[in-house]
Amino acid sequence: MPEAEPVRTNELRELQVLEQVEREPSVSQRTISKRLGIALGMANAILKRLTRKGFVKIKRISPNRLAYLMTPKGLSEKTNLVLRYAGQTVAFYRRTKNVLVEQLKPLGEQGISRVAICGVGEMGEIVYLALRQLALDVVCAVDGERAGQHWLGLTVRTMEELPSTGAEALVVTEPAGEYASLDKLKGYEIKVVRLGL
Repeated sequence: MPEAEPVRTNELRELQVLEQVEREPSVSQRTISKRLGIALGMANAILKRLTRKGFVKIKRISPNRLAYLMTPKGLSEKTNLVLRYAGQTVAFYRRTKNVLVEQLKPLGEQGISRVAICGVGEMGEIVYLALRQLALDVVCAVDGERAGQHWLGLTVRTMEELPSTGAEALVVTEPAGEYASLDKLKGYEIKVVRLGL
């Protein structure tokens, strides 16, 4: 099956506007502009383009107020754009995970088997999957602001608690305010790995 064409920036903007129109037909151009962080003139131009293509129909509801209605053709286009964008995102995700697997492979080769992850965001999730693919044991996540919570079945710890977890390495994915705390690890035999994508 051939790979779909990537979603271009203007198509992504059209998708975002179509989603706004679908969600709230009485949405104003000014509101679309604010929600999407684009200029008012850009919102106007995108709506005109969508109308010309037959994806949106304009209905006047008062002398100075318009309603934007998504047409069946517009709904079909929105679905196509969402599917293309999702495929593009999944492909990017796979490439990122493969790069991380290569970057983290030396941990296992050095005899390290127990790893902690610093950062509990989206990048942390991809790192978690890469570590699991390498058959490394992820013992905990580290994030001072979310300590005590659970993330991907792991207990989130503070940097001070890390030495008691038995972690042999800490993979820093989203350092946020944790760089200052990394100094606390110098007295312990915990390898710190900073990722570079």
